[in-house]
Amino acid sequence: MISSIATADNDSLHVLPLAMIPLQVKALQKTRLIKNTRMQGVIELYSEGEIGSGQVNPDELEKVFDFSGDRARDLVVVKKLATLFSYDVYSLRVSLRKLNIEVDNIESLRLSNEMTQDLADHMYVFTHPLILKIYGDANVETGSFRDVLKLFTDPNADDARKNLRNLANSLEIKLMDIPKFLEAYADVFLSLSFYQKCHDDTAEDLATFIEDLQQLANSPQLVNQGAAANDIAQIASEIDKLHRGVANTIELFRLRTEDMWENISAERYRGMTQLITDHQEKIGAILCAITVKLNAWQDKTSVASTDSISDRIGFVTREIGFGLDRLTGLEFQDI
Repeated sequence: MISSIATADNDSLHVLPLAMIPLQVKALQKTRLIKNTRMQGVIELYSEGEIGSGQVNPDELEKVFDFSGDRARDLVVVKKLATLFSYDVYSLRVSLRKLNIEVDNIESLRLSNEMTQDLADHMYVFTHPLILKIYGDANVETGSFRDVLKLFTDPNADDARKNLRNLANSLEIKLMDIPKFLEAYADVFLSLSFYQKCHDDTAEDLATFIEDLQQLANSPQLVNQGAAANDIAQIASEIDKLHRGVANTIELFRLRTEDMWENISAERYRGMTQLITDHQEKIGAILCAITVKLNAWQDKTSVASTDSISDRIGFVTREIGFGLDRLTGLEFQDI
């Protein structure tokens, strides 16, 4: 059974509970990998409100845990995981396959039930075209794939069952495989809904964040420091560009999904789902970086409200801007 803490971590972009990873050092499995402000993966030994967070760089782990003998493999695994760009469940599925790392429980790589329910409105834009394909009525009242599954036993749903058979033929699958198709479809497009929510949830605070950085760049302290002012302005511009890029890409996926359902086929469906999967690591990486850096700035400005302008300028150039260059190679492919 997954703990409530682990379940909450499933909805995070920047937290990886090591309990899901097959490790021999059991004490290590009780910790978490998290992304720090510089987007470096560090092991969080503990996290308490008043005490703070106890973090260890992977290169220093041998001072804390015993990696003798076969346990040495654990250190290699953790160091690989520390290099990943995002720890959201969708990025992890792709990244772990590339690293040949299996998780102890597949449910560890799913969003919590609470998050899934919260994504219902975001999912509508991706599920509605499918529902129309089956029911053929824009005004039909059906809110989930469970309603579709009822068609298999509903004696008054002959037209809808006929549409289901036609859909199965178009997808080149058996009629009785429709439930598996619906599950797979929901999972793939739930990733886009999750990324859309993460994007939307940061939009308002990010606008304030960008404005703060722009004010710093134009502060009197930087009047004679053109290079520093340009650096801060560039950081603000880059973060804003990345955030907008995610929105544009998800919108393109929405439009392509509508096109796909206009003339659905097995080839078009496989191509679309593969395209989405191919972009999950990229989208997750950008949203993870934005979320972590936004949270760091909010902590900095709320807790250390007495910091001088110079302190904040230094924090932006040293911490906020650090690691953004690693995302330049993650530009979205033309879809």
